[in-house]
Amino acid sequence: MPLYEFQNDEHSVTCCVHFPADARPDTITLTRRTVPSRVSICVGAQPPTMSDKLAAGYKHLEDTGKLAARGKAGLSTATIKRAIAMPETD
Repeated sequence: MPLYEFQNDEHSVTCCVHFPADARPDTITLTRRTVPSRVSICVGAQPPTMSDKLAAGYKHLEDTGKLAARGKAGLSTATIKRAIAMPETD
């Protein structure tokens, strides 16, 4: 069954509806359902957490060869990676 696109310029609405080719209308009337069949909730991207920023900083240091592999700068690489992998608590 083909999908036909309809538009309403007054309300800037576009929708696609399936109709058999021989029964397709030129216009349709849309009526709002009192109780929708589904609900959509859109969530935007979350800002990076402090551990995300920390991980990005350490990754940059590791990629550029500035992170000491033996802990010469304080913590060992393994300790830093374990700390980054731990979940954050509020």
